[in-house]
Amino acid sequence: MRVAWVVAARELRSRVRDRSAWIVGVVAPVALALIVSFAFGGRDAGFQADVGYVPDDGLVDAFVANALEHPDAAGVWTARPFATPAAAEAALAAGEVAALVQAAADPPGLDVVRSARAPIAGDALAATARAFAARANDAAGSAVWTEAPVRVAEGGAAAYFGPAMAMLFVFFTLAAAPRSLLAERRLGTLARVRAAPVSLVAVVAGKALAAAALGFVGMLAVWGVTSWVFGVSWGDPLAVVAILVAFLLAAAGIATLACAYARSDAEADGLVSSIAFVLAMVGGNFVVLGDMPPALRSVALATPNGRALDAFTTLAADGGGIATIVAPLLAILAFAVGAFALSAPGLRRWVAA
Repeated sequence: MRVAWVVAARELRSRVRDRSAWIVGVVAPVALALIVSFAFGGRDAGFQADVGYVPDDGLVDAFVANALEHPDAAGVWTARPFATPAAAEAALAAGEVAALVQAAADPPGLDVVRSARAPIAGDALAATARAFAARANDAAGSAVWTEAPVRVAEGGAAAYFGPAMAMLFVFFTLAAAPRSLLAERRLGTLARVRAAPVSLVAVVAGKALAAAALGFVGMLAVWGVTSWVFGVSWGDPLAVVAILVAFLLAAAGIATLACAYARSDAEADGLVSSIAFVLAMVGGNFVVLGDMPPALRSVALATPNGRALDAFTTLAADGGGIATIVAPLLAILAFAVGAFALSAPGLRRWVAA
């Protein structure tokens, strides 16, 4: 194990001096997370979403009738009435509705309650509520409405797209480890290293540790910046770290698998990039899981990206700690084990060549 730490320290020093490592591992994911979060946070609805409410013969019913069920909003919103606030909140927690609109008593008004499972729908509903309030407050003879400003529970897309963008770029950071082995084999450096009493396992482990450290720093940077800029929480810190570490292992395994069967550095880069973007598109990194059709959501949950994002939304929506995300954590770790197992024959073959 000591040899692995020595290799990791040498590799880490080399990577830290490389500006491209910081750009790919930290700057790019932070910048993209901010851009996507800002973009999705202000987007109007172009989709269908279910909204829960409790009829009140007052402002809520007026909002439902004049905004959600207005002919101009046909096909966008489906208003679902519930008998009690508790029933509406239970439906929101279960994912049966994307958001809630409810009466606020002091001062009288509307509350839009978002779900971390469907932040885009929540943001769109909030925009609709604000537009309704502006029209209602300007309406002549509407004393109740002119004294009923809309209050919106804050939160939004950053809690989802922050980790989504961090996970996308971690593939490129982690791919540096197996790609470095390919380069050292081509240059003959690996053969000289192995001529000493150094095992292949120690070399691979050392390079993987260095790449994982940089990848983890990048994810922590995205976590910190998005939380600071948008004032949102990714969830219980210990549980968040557990998800990040599990995904790091899965991404490292997938990157190693791609590079193990590559014949050159360029081919390895192409394979890792292709796999990263396919998993991102299928796994929900660009489209919120809660806004996907059921069939596509099932496909997304068959990827480590989808499982990790599902765990993050569970933490944000329901709270709790590691105990609430055991199932997705185990699924992500299973991806890691499977990918490393499949890469082992390829690594042995090209190292021996």
